[in-house]
This record gives sequence, structure tokens and C-alpha cells, in this order.
Amino acid sequence: MRPGLKFLSVVYNKSVNELAKKTFPPNVECRTAHSLAWEGIGKFYRHKLTSKVRPMDVMSKLNRAPKAYAEKQRYASAVLATINSFLASVDDDITTAHVPRHLIDRDGESLRSIGDTERL
Repeated sequence: MRPGLKFLSVVYNKSVNELAKKTFPPNVECRTAHSLAWEGIGKFYRHKLTSKVRPMDVMSKLNRAPKAYAEKQRYASAVLATINSFLASVDDDITTAHVPRHLIDRDGESLRSIGDTERL
């Protein structure tokens, strides 16, 4: 329609993006919202991207975890929650500030809430 102008079509997902690329003329750039965000900001956090890690993966690597299986699994979950908190932050280093407010209650089976001063 207006070949002298450039247009940007922003779509939600890749399948719609592929269809838009085939449908629109060459002067229309078709992108997903995610690709625009990655180009502008996301690429700076590439070092924080990981694959899915499960508590079982962490349990095999823990040297000082509790001996009981259930305790060890909860401990591994707390470690993962701490790592995930770091990965979702803008911080460059993992610190005790990334430890979640709930930790394993050593006296019982439930999780308990703790204050900032008790964090690991």
C-alpha cells in the first residue's frame, strides 16, 4: 500500500509472526513482542538463563544436606528457591537477600516464616 514507508507489526507468538511474514509486503517488519524485548533488554541477562533444574538434581550435589530424604528434598527446594530468586533479579551476584522468607523448620515438618535478620 505504501511501499515507501516502513511498518512494524508486533504479534504475540511465533506462529502468528510466521504467518504475518508471509502475508505482509517487504516493507513491514514482523516481530514478536518477546523478540523486541530480548533485543532491547533481555540479551544483557543471557548469563542468567538456565534450563529447568529440579530438586532431585540439586539433592545429588548437596554435601551438607540433612540425612533424611524428606528433609534433603525440602532443603534442595529451598536452595532452588534461592537460586530462582537470584535469577529473577537484576543483581549480578547471589547473596543472602535472595533466600526466601520461608525456610525448613528443623523442629517439624512445616515451613516457617522468618525475618530478615534470621536469613542464611
